[in-house]
Amino acid sequence: MTGRGLDLVEEWDGSLRGGDPLGFPGYGGMLAAAPEESVRSGITRVAGTRVALIETRFAHLGGTMGAAAGEKIVRAFDRATTLRLPVLAITGTGGARLQEGMVSLIQMGRTVAARHRHAEAGLLMMAVYGQPTTGGVFASWAGLGDLRAAVAGSTVGFGGPRVVEWVTGRLPPPTSHTAESAHVAGLVDAVVTAGQELEWAASVLGAATRPLHLPAWRPPVAGFAGAPRLTDGWATIRAARDPARPSGLEWAAALTGSWVDLAAPDPAIRA
Repeated sequence: MTGRGLDLVEEWDGSLRGGDPLGFPGYGGMLAAAPEESVRSGITRVAGTRVALIETRFAHLGGTMGAAAGEKIVRAFDRATTLRLPVLAITGTGGARLQEGMVSLIQMGRTVAARHRHAEAGLLMMAVYGQPTTGGVFASWAGLGDLRAAVAGSTVGFGGPRVVEWVTGRLPPPTSHTAESAHVAGLVDAVVTAGQELEWAASVLGAATRPLHLPAWRPPVAGFAGAPRLTDGWATIRAARDPARPSGLEWAAALTGSWVDLAAPDPAIRA
């Protein structure tokens, strides 16, 4: 069972474990005490649709990516490409595993290349960023999802707030490095509450409907009488200025059965 309540139909590379390439003090003992690797992968189902799951689990060595985790991620993307499966990434990670030094950082390039092969095959990747999603994982393969959501309140960004404090001598503002600020900046397409991650993923896959909900004050298309006889230019202008005139958002709600937002460069744009 994964951290988001997904059963694996088939687990991939469950026994793959890494070593201690640098002889980092205390690291060997940490590996020996860890019951599993930080990444879990395999085939699961989201609303009945088969997807390849790549999940980094913060409870296991901070969800960090060392050589073994990187290898599991590369193999998962390549298997998903061969099987023509979309990928769902669910992350909770501190980034690259510093106890493995450059061996860990190399995994960033390897995993990005594997994701590129998957994308070149025309296959979809969805990413859900949990608490936290930072560092070399966010800056590499996890940041390459076609659609990205972040769990409300999660810390999201490359260098976390404590790293910024260490480098600059002061903490960034509390509005920085959050799921919400990432959404405002266009780094994620949606902010979802905990427990809604799979509902969002199902709608991305087209396996479930997610209607576009309008604020109560916005009139639906059906409620606009319009101007049945636009006999002159002034009548057309008055109809265009009518506060009850449907906007593009009302038309989108009326014309679509399901709606998944994409990050737009301007808050006035909905895509």
